[in-house]
Amino acid sequence: MVSSILLPILQIVVIAGLSPLVKGFINKMEARIQCRRGPSLFQPYYNLVKLLQKDAVVSETASWIFRATPYVVFYLNLTYSVAGTGAIITGAAQFHRRHYPNHIPVCIRKIFPGIIFP
Repeated sequence: MVSSILLPILQIVVIAGLSPLVKGFINKMEARIQCRRGPSLFQPYYNLVKLLQKDAVVSETASWIFRATPYVVFYLNLTYSVAGTGAIITGAAQFHRRHYPNHIPVCIRKIFPGIIFP
């Protein structure tokens, strides 16, 4: 019972907490490939703090939909990241295995070009 409540909360914290670090790593690797130094790994965290310190600019004549939409989108993204992704990936993998049992996806062939696949 407790694990069924704590696991989704832990997933939300990990996804929200480590996503900027992954983005920083990607930016750093892209810079290295282009022979540049690139930004710090923690630059996305700095940008996020800077963004959260800004004030919202909302017109006085804006409707309630305009004010509620960012909260709804944020909630739906968090819900999807915890519940939806695993089901979609699992379903796609099952479909692929069922309909193409001997097929190696192109993305795997591109990631490992030196390996000969049957």
